[in-house]
Amino acid sequence: MTEMISGLTSVQEDYLETIYRLTIERKVARNKEIAEALNVKTATVTGAVQHLAEIGYVNYESHGYVTLTDIGAKLAKELLERHKLFYEFFHGILGLDEKIADEVACRTEHHITGEPYRRFRDLVTHFKNCTNPGKYQG
Repeated sequence: MTEMISGLTSVQEDYLETIYRLTIERKVARNKEIAEALNVKTATVTGAVQHLAEIGYVNYESHGYVTLTDIGAKLAKELLERHKLFYEFFHGILGLDEKIADEVACRTEHHITGEPYRRFRDLVTHFKNCTNPGKYQG
């Protein structure tokens, strides 16, 4: 596993993003919901969430609710925004199938950060603002 710019692994970042998505509607997430969303066992989630709590990204109650700390929420929101941008590029601009675009966006969001990410975001914005961008027909 590669450590990302946040100091977390891509798997840990996926947990934060998933918790963020779940808490947008309900304000809290449960281990079972996180496990279902990530397609892992509940016991795996318990260990991961406990570790994220120890390092200050989530608040966790045994057999209870999971919420993000302020720093966890900030990072998770950034991850989700990156994911959406890459998904938009792979699906909306390149025309890849939704599932494939989502998988590639998930892998990409963890590795392209900083200045390369800002330039990529500007490129996607440029494509979206074109009057007749079309889709790549490769």
